[in-house]
Amino acid sequence: MEKDLTQVQEIWDAFLREWPLERLRKMTIEEYTQAGQSHTFTTWIENRLDKLGSIWGGSSFKFGIYSRKDKSPKPSTAGDSYTQDYAWYSKYGSTPEEAFARVKSLVVQVAEAASRGDYAAIDSVDLGEAYKWKIAFHYQDRRNPGVIAVFKPKRLQAWLRGRVGSTPQRTSEIYRTILSLREGEDLLTVSHDVWEQTFVDEEKPKDPPSGETATEQPLNLILYGPPGTGKTYATAELAVGICDGVLPEGREALMARYRELRNLHRVRFVTFHPSFSYEEFVEGIRPVTKDGQVHYEVRAGILKKIVTYARELFEKREEPPPSLDLQGRRLFKMSLGDSTLREEDWIYPDCLENGYVSLGFGRGIDFSGCDTLAAVQERFRDNDADDGYPATAVDYLKNKVRRGDLILVSQGNTRFRAIAEVTGDYFFEAGEAGYQHRRPVRWLWSTSGESLPIDTVFSKRLSQMSIYLMNQEAVRWDALRELLAPRRTESRAEGQAPNCVLIIDEINRANLAKTFGELITLLEPSKRLGRPDEQEAELPYSGDRLGVPPNLYVIGTMNTADRSIALMDTALRRRFSFREMPPQAERLASDTAGIDLQALLTAMNERIERLFDRDHVLGHTYLMGITTFDELIQRFQDQIIPLLQEYFFEDWRRIQEVFNDVDQPRDVQIIQDLDPAASGSTSRQSRRRYRVNPDISPAAIQKIYP
Repeated sequence: MEKDLTQVQEIWDAFLREWPLERLRKMTIEEYTQAGQSHTFTTWIENRLDKLGSIWGGSSFKFGIYSRKDKSPKPSTAGDSYTQDYAWYSKYGSTPEEAFARVKSLVVQVAEAASRGDYAAIDSVDLGEAYKWKIAFHYQDRRNPGVIAVFKPKRLQAWLRGRVGSTPQRTSEIYRTILSLREGEDLLTVSHDVWEQTFVDEEKPKDPPSGETATEQPLNLILYGPPGTGKTYATAELAVGICDGVLPEGREALMARYRELRNLHRVRFVTFHPSFSYEEFVEGIRPVTKDGQVHYEVRAGILKKIVTYARELFEKREEPPPSLDLQGRRLFKMSLGDSTLREEDWIYPDCLENGYVSLGFGRGIDFSGCDTLAAVQERFRDNDADDGYPATAVDYLKNKVRRGDLILVSQGNTRFRAIAEVTGDYFFEAGEAGYQHRRPVRWLWSTSGESLPIDTVFSKRLSQMSIYLMNQEAVRWDALRELLAPRRTESRAEGQAPNCVLIIDEINRANLAKTFGELITLLEPSKRLGRPDEQEAELPYSGDRLGVPPNLYVIGTMNTADRSIALMDTALRRRFSFREMPPQAERLASDTAGIDLQALLTAMNERIERLFDRDHVLGHTYLMGITTFDELIQRFQDQIIPLLQEYFFEDWRRIQEVFNDVDQPRDVQIIQDLDPAASGSTSRQSRRRYRVNPDISPAAIQKIYP
């Protein structure tokens, strides 16, 4: 909230002048959503009114239907529909016109209910929670308000916790309770206080260092829920949002950006499993063979790698990015010594320290004055040296490379470790060490840890030649530009470190205390580098000191069907925020080949929760992407029934209860009881036979949700 409440009120008034209820009722789809336009209703709600409670970010599907910037073809699914111009939730209709008509009626319904003070009517409106209450906030009677400018139910509940005996469940009641406790106070002041005094799913760093700000996401977060609720699917969106602050439109663009960030090593992904160890996660000793001999080297694990890179960005946060226009530049590949030879280990660090690149051919020969390849070859011959490729390499370094060209320093044929800009002419450095042919450079980027895969910035494999002009059309210039000046979120301006993200899938499947070791303490926000209580640990294998910077975010996913949160290591639970991801039946279609998938999932989950527990219900993804009845039956046979067999240890009677098969005619049973008359004797009961109906009919599915 801005301190100048008068100015904020003026923005609110301007919105109502442009979007009175009368216009809302007559609104066209172009007035509702139009890519790139600032006058639409959705742009007003999300962007221009964000000072009065923000719903910014996330997917544009929150508006029900939206205008697409990306016009590329995209297949529709059971949950989401696409044309070239629009995308919408399939539940609202089969065409853009149908969907918009439905969404518009819901928007008007919310606005009208708010204007007459009937906030309870808004609870059941089938629009996104934050979106509908944001609309309600702006159309309410400000003299007798019923909504404050905070639209996250968890924040609202958190503020009430401890202030009232029992927290209401319905959002309209939560708002009413908050306003009754702050009766007579300015609406925007109350909203500001509720937001500032709650930190749900996030931790505000204590006494952050100058220039650092809190992020909307917690530093350590675990997404938990039953299988099939899209936990891993959600990590890509979270990672891109943390790194960039904005999300591309559409899943394809989002995943393309996610892959870019992984290539740049700002996002890393690992899946835990029961045998995953500290040595794999942090660091350990690995045997390597060199010259027929086995040696043991300390190798960094994925956590140490991303901590090292994030720390590098954090420590360089005050340095301005290199002022470099890549337009018209040329990129050369160059090797600075053989990285596998111990006797050449000195070359690369010496080049970094003294600001040059060097070549080892033609040792002892000064090529000053040799301005053509022919002159270089003649100088080689005069010194009884090989004038083949060595002469070509020297000619590249001395004559082909120009000031302002860029040099990529390779490490093998698939990785690289530095980028430099050539700043001066060739010079010969006499001496015994070799690598005497040099060009002065300005180092734009180098890695202090792990080198990067070449496909980060180049779409082809590198050649073994010591120096050559790379295929300029294969250079990924945008990725190269970002490598040199990593993109920051809009809220993390110059002087603040770009964010990095470590994603740990199935985090609860490993021995967490053993895998994290001493690093569990360093993940605490208050123990991060730059914090008043910062800590570093000395690693047992390398002896390196490791500290976790505040620009590294850790996101874990946890399948509650594997292990309950209550059974997790207490030290880990204390340092992570937890965000539940329950099944979202509303993401499913209400009519697919005559089957109401929403009602189907809801009915099965109610019975699973009663027979087992809520940690083992079915996620909505088990029924997503289904367009025909045959596909639904295939999903039952391949995924749902086998999962229930595992849950109930092949207790077919209870699986029957999930499908409402008990005492039903055999032809509409999904799990058929082949001995229905044997229900009396316990001994006979143990020998009862069941089978999956080989010909499941629509009636068999429909009777699950009577």
